[in-house]
Amino acid sequence: MTCKRDFSLRRRASASGRPGGLTHTGSKNVDVAGMIQRARVAPRSLTPHGLAQLQRTIGNHALGSFVAKATLQRVNANRVEYQHNRKVETDNKGRVTKLNAPIDISFGTDEHSTYFARERSEAQLTGLRTVRWEMNDDWWDAAYYHAYLGKKPKGAALTWLAKIEKSGGQRMAASDGRSLTTDTKKKAPHFDANWEDILNAALVKGTGRVEDTESEMREIKKERAEKEEAKRTKRAKEHATEAGVSLMGVAWFADDPTELFSGMTEADARAAGMEWKPE
Repeated sequence: MTCKRDFSLRRRASASGRPGGLTHTGSKNVDVAGMIQRARVAPRSLTPHGLAQLQRTIGNHALGSFVAKATLQRVNANRVEYQHNRKVETDNKGRVTKLNAPIDISFGTDEHSTYFARERSEAQLTGLRTVRWEMNDDWWDAAYYHAYLGKKPKGAALTWLAKIEKSGGQRMAASDGRSLTTDTKKKAPHFDANWEDILNAALVKGTGRVEDTESEMREIKKERAEKEEAKRTKRAKEHATEAGVSLMGVAWFADDPTELFSGMTEADARAAGMEWKPE
């Protein structure tokens, strides 16, 4: 089975080219040798105008061959990490430098990572972060086949498969998650310690960013709590109205929420410039 259509990314490797000789195209001198060198090792460094000039000079076939050789298939990877259990090492710009196994990683979409983060308790949010990076897609095809079989990989993926089998790593194990699909769980596997060298060989160097998941989840939990409080207050008011009584609650001043005043109606609390909620 291959997963390229679902979530692999086509990108191109980057490097710098060397200047070469100049040729004349129209009214401008064009550094054709330098552009050819860049097309071979860093096609992304060429502007659309530069690519058009090179196309006119060397032709579609030659240009396509340079770009194809420099193309690298990649798959998105991400991991949500606790402060005390960080398996992904990064530099000061958030780029991933090393993966430490055993480790759990999600591939493709961030559905599993989002589910995992949202399920954390308040105490587990401290220092919670999400790291996102890219890995070699041929390696992923091989790893997926190694675990779940399907269509046998070819080419570079077959070479990766041989390396995986030689490493002695166990088949990657699908994650859990009651509300997640089987496909999502398969793409968020666990890798044992024997996978470490293979994982780092498949890591696309220079990719990665770190997100502050703690702040995001705290804001989400705060919004949830406020909605639940609003629902409780609405229900309490409805019950009090039906019973023909005034709803009593707790009030406090916004600048000192530690001092509470119980047995107050909402009208009295608001009149005094206080915050209020039902008891």
